[in-house]
Amino acid sequence: RALRGGCFIYRPHDRTGCIQNDYYTASEIQIPRLCVFLYLQYYFDKIFRNTRFRMTIDSEADYMLDLKNNSSPLYLQITEYFINKIRAGSFKPGDKLPSEELLAEQLGVSRMTVNKALRDLTINGLVTRIPGSGTFVNPIRYEGNASDFSGFMDYMNERGFTCKSEVIRQALCVPVKHVADILQLNPDDKVYEISRLRYVNNLPIVLQTTYIDAKKIPNLLNSDFTVDSLYHRIYDISGHRISSAVDRIEAIPCPAHLAKKLQIKTNFPLLYITRVGSLDTGEKIDLTYSWYRSDQYILEVKYQ
Repeated sequence: RALRGGCFIYRPHDRTGCIQNDYYTASEIQIPRLCVFLYLQYYFDKIFRNTRFRMTIDSEADYMLDLKNNSSPLYLQITEYFINKIRAGSFKPGDKLPSEELLAEQLGVSRMTVNKALRDLTINGLVTRIPGSGTFVNPIRYEGNASDFSGFMDYMNERGFTCKSEVIRQALCVPVKHVADILQLNPDDKVYEISRLRYVNNLPIVLQTTYIDAKKIPNLLNSDFTVDSLYHRIYDISGHRISSAVDRIEAIPCPAHLAKKLQIKTNFPLLYITRVGSLDTGEKIDLTYSWYRSDQYILEVKYQ
């Protein structure tokens, strides 16, 4: 009613003890309609902004940073907090972060400190800042190291990501000729075939199919590869580690039968890696085919 030319004035009680409402026009009580509009706009905007902030930040029990009792610079602590939350999946790709003003108010720091933290996140490629729109979370491209033999899940977990594996197939079978040739098997030798879809923060990143010489690693299929590390189980059973490998890396279009599993379109570019691993005895032990989503994974190669 205020915007149409008036407002309500509420008096607590009249002499009979009943609540009494009188209506006066804005001109009668000398309150310009514009002032009423601006006040209401400010009031509700403040409520809704704080609500949005609580939904994205305050709902996280550990968001309260111990800024005063930490010797690190404030902006680095804020940067590290958001890096951990983005990696853990608390902030999804496309999510909008709270404004600098709101973050500064909630964390009790200056806007300049918040600005510096957001600038670091931008430089690291974790967020994009759009003038007039805000700061948005970017899709993460997970980095892998071609010279690392700790295994996919170990490598990702060490960097703070939440990983899981879905076992699509595991079986003891007779290998096809090219698998037998690569692993240097005899005609009557068998292999374990283990296919797993690997997720990071609930997003499928890679499909891996591994063939392992069964005579060297007996009873391997007694493992639960939704949680067990394949490399760990090889060491537990054989007492030997995979200490070297040869990788072949290609860029290929995604085949139709993989597109649905990786949640991408057919012909989407994939990073296709063929790895032949050897034990510390020098014996070849596994052949792994990996199909990585190119929009979610970066492979780092070190030369010495």
